Amino acid sequence: MAHLLIVEDDDLLRDGLAAQLGQVGHQTTTAANGALAQELLESTRFDGVVLDLGLPLVDGMALLRWIRKRLLALPVLILTARDGVEDRIEGLNAGADDYLTKPFNMAELQARLVAMLRRSRLPAFGGSLELPAGRLRLDATQPLAWLGDEPLELT
Repeated sequence: MAHLLIVEDDDLLRDGLAAQLGQVGHQTTTAANGALAQELLESTRFDGVVLDLGLPLVDGMALLRWIRKRLLALPVLILTARDGVEDRIEGLNAGADDYLTKPFNMAELQARLVAMLRRSRLPAFGGSLELPAGRLRLDATQPLAWLGDEPLELT
């Protein structure tokens, strides 16, 4: 599935997240602080990040801003105890793709990760993505379709 970086300073939670996400097929790498996370992000390609905000050395919000300057398209899900509306707004405005507060339901976290990763794989503006389905081809970015080589009229 995906290679995820889990950035969490709580040992028990970090290990539990890695184990649970590993059981559903994700490869995980963990970091206990923001500085280690930066080192890992500079040396390894990840498909997504699960990020706590209350981190030692480099705060989670500072790490998020650092990620957005260097890895613009990397999906980031904030997982934190900071549950105020202002905190959620700040996190999303700083570039998080999703925000989930602790305590959380593991099934919900997994569903949010799947959705976040799915969105990150969609084509961006412009370009064409043709999806073949037997003789039917669809362009996912424009209202175009073909049956064999014959264009179809779409409404």
